[in-house]
Amino acid sequence: MTTVVEDFDTNNANWRDTTGSLDVNWSESGGAPGASPGHATVPFSFTQAGDFGAVILRGQASFGSSGGAFTGNWIGDGAQSFSTMVRHDAPVPLTFNIRFASPFNFPGATAVRFQPVFPNQWTEVTIDIAAAAINAAAQPIGPPIDAGPGVMFVTTEEQPFAATFSNVGNIQIGVEVPEGFGANPALFNFDFDQITLTVPEPASSTLALLGSFLLLGIRRRSS
Repeated sequence: MTTVVEDFDTNNANWRDTTGSLDVNWSESGGAPGASPGHATVPFSFTQAGDFGAVILRGQASFGSSGGAFTGNWIGDGAQSFSTMVRHDAPVPLTFNIRFASPFNFPGATAVRFQPVFPNQWTEVTIDIAAAAINAAAQPIGPPIDAGPGVMFVTTEEQPFAATFSNVGNIQIGVEVPEGFGANPALFNFDFDQITLTVPEPASSTLALLGSFLLLGIRRRSS
């Protein structure tokens, strides 16, 4: 298997904040264990949550996030999983979610990690794309789709799963607003590192193209 990894080793790689209008902050130290020290960081108040919840980090085709390394036909590429390391300093455990959408931001599919992410520690959030695709093919649109232990796609926005994952252009990482925090103006820090897409080993004809990601600060690893 091959992984495409954004570990924010030198800059914010054109990922943006909750509004989509500002590049996220970048810190040169304190990254996730096993990664380069750099990571993306976002100050966020739960009062900033909109009608569709608290989106904190956006990686989108229109921004040029990670040089487009995470965009494209994940179904055709046989994508296995998507993961990110997250950390926050809110005073309560949080439930993270990730929305994947086309470059036009519709259709989309939102996966929720139901295990709590505790404060002040790096935690991996993983979405099993391959398992979700198999389970989606076996049931009609609507019911939640299993995406690995403790993770469910709670909505596919009334579209087939493949309608989103055959043309991924937007990735939005967020959290559920904890009870009693909706009117809390306090800013909490959210950190992100090692955003990873795992796909099968590429054909030799595409190695040169994928190798160009190295020039954009994307680190490729094989296992």
